[in-house]
Amino acid sequence: IVVASDIASYTPRFHFSSAAAAVAMLITPDARVVLEPKRATCMKDTYDFHKPVADVKPFAHLDGPHSVQCYLEGFKICSKILRNKLGVERLAESMDYMVFHSPNTRLVKKA
Repeated sequence: IVVASDIASYTPRFHFSSAAAAVAMLITPDARVVLEPKRATCMKDTYDFHKPVADVKPFAHLDGPHSVQCYLEGFKICSKILRNKLGVERLAESMDYMVFHSPNTRLVKKA
């Protein structure tokens, strides 16, 4: 059994991005969910979103515009890597489903 959860709590200014989510998966040899073995990742050392250890406030520090730019840049990099690995020009035409982690739906549409 795999259980994962995430809570995002922001200041009242960014209340629209506050959320919580969880997923539980039962993994077996004959699982119905198949994960694509070819993947792409992008990591960047940046402070667009962070929570300092010594900070007593319950909210993370967020630089909204910079965070959006980081997401779009990461999406572009991963898209290029994955297209190359799969040997396709357009990912949307070669996949049945795609799942993205995103703080809001507008960001995925923009990417």
